[in-house]
Amino acid sequence: MIETKRRPVAHCLAGRRPQPFISDQAIGLRGFSALVLARDEIDRSTWGRTPVYRSQSLPGWTDSSFAVPGEQFDDVPEVFLDALRRHAPVLLHCHHGMFALEFQEIARVTGLPLVVSFYGYDASAFPLRPPENTGRLRGLFAASAAVLAMSDDMAADLVRLGCPAGLIRVHMPSVDLDRFRYRSDRADTGRVVVLSVSDFTAKYKGMRFELVDLNTAPTVELPVPDKKEGAAEFRFKANAVLGAATLKFIARR
Repeated sequence: MIETKRRPVAHCLAGRRPQPFISDQAIGLRGFSALVLARDEIDRSTWGRTPVYRSQSLPGWTDSSFAVPGEQFDDVPEVFLDALRRHAPVLLHCHHGMFALEFQEIARVTGLPLVVSFYGYDASAFPLRPPENTGRLRGLFAASAAVLAMSDDMAADLVRLGCPAGLIRVHMPSVDLDRFRYRSDRADTGRVVVLSVSDFTAKYKGMRFELVDLNTAPTVELPVPDKKEGAAEFRFKANAVLGAATLKFIARR
């Protein structure tokens, strides 16, 4: 079999939290290879041998509320231009709307198509804090070749923010159960085992609702990491919802 040459995509990132949901898809995308343009020092633990090019030590936004852009917010660093010339990617794929704004000028200068993936906060709270961010996103929509949303609800939110509906593609981070049907070969033991993919941060997100829904289960097994920031807090909150007698924590090795 003749192997087809993989076309490179430049994934544009910022922010220092681990983002395995991005790296796993970027590295495993069939027919494409990956390189990373990082505004500041991103977490590289899940990127393997993917080449990562960093332009600066400080974040583009001056604060965690994403209200005030910094001096290097939307400049065009030579390290990025060198990487783009070396790898010749077919497009820029920017992750998170507020970080995509930091790469908009690079797309304009290079003429590369700009694809932007939204993940939640960037389509909800970010446009309102401050309201000027809505105008920034509208400029981003105008410069984009495609905008990816995680759900139909998010797509509707983006339309309300001014994104043309024809620009949006819904790309759900889930398993298509019509194509991959679940079939258990194991006998029903009465146990409920929960596999939770989470970074166990203080934000907690939907884990509380998941635990409440399982409140009637006799025993719930929760795999938790051995050494991970937030794991102790997760145990505390889970116990508060379900009760210590119901839970069995399994350390991830």
